[in-house]
Amino acid sequence: MQKFWKKTLTAVLTVAALAGCAQVNTTQSGVVGINRKQTMFLSAQEVEQLSAKSYAQQVTQARQSGKLNRDPQLTARVRRVAKRLIARWAHSARMRCAGAGT
Repeated sequence: MQKFWKKTLTAVLTVAALAGCAQVNTTQSGVVGINRKQTMFLSAQEVEQLSAKSYAQQVTQARQSGKLNRDPQLTARVRRVAKRLIARWAHSARMRCAGAGT
């Protein structure tokens, strides 16, 4: 009898968890000939909130252990490099998109 209730409870919890998931399109319909849906366990807003909380915890931990960069010259250098990388990636992405339409 105990096995019956254990299996029943497992089935009910599984159905409840799946019912709470959202179906989202992960590709634009017809763009590459694939229409696909994906089950998401968390909403985009929940993911953003959890990632912000995790980031804040990591920064606090790094600050407390003295591993956070405090050198303004190094910070400026890293930002310059990142800015160039982002610009290069954006240019490359635009070129790929322009080529996809032909």
